[in-house]
Amino acid sequence: MRILLFSDSRRVFEKTNEIIQSKFELMWYKYDDLQKGQYPLADVVIIHFDKDRIQDATIPIIRIKGRLGTHVSILVIMNGTPQEIYSVLKVGAYDYITNIDDMQEYKQKLEDIVLWNRYQRYVGF
Repeated sequence: MRILLFSDSRRVFEKTNEIIQSKFELMWYKYDDLQKGQYPLADVVIIHFDKDRIQDATIPIIRIKGRLGTHVSILVIMNGTPQEIYSVLKVGAYDYITNIDDMQEYKQKLEDIVLWNRYQRYVGF
């Protein structure tokens, strides 16, 4: 299982890496790599939208779905308004989390998205 993380924050990478604990391959790319379309294929994508990136949060999700396929599982990390969160879910994010300070909640979200990805592959999406 390959997990692709887009974040400009080292803290987000370190927390994600700590939760994954080498169970999966974690690839860390910056937000600029996402904008340029320079990233490898992955089974699961995590996108961290900080306060500077939150305005156009739907466009990167559409680009990822276009490049990796409509069934790629996407987890969004964003502390946005309910409308912003609804928008990213509507365009194809599987789930969201507002912050990663609660490691147990973040771990559960990661486990859920990995299970959802496995289910999709099993069913044949």
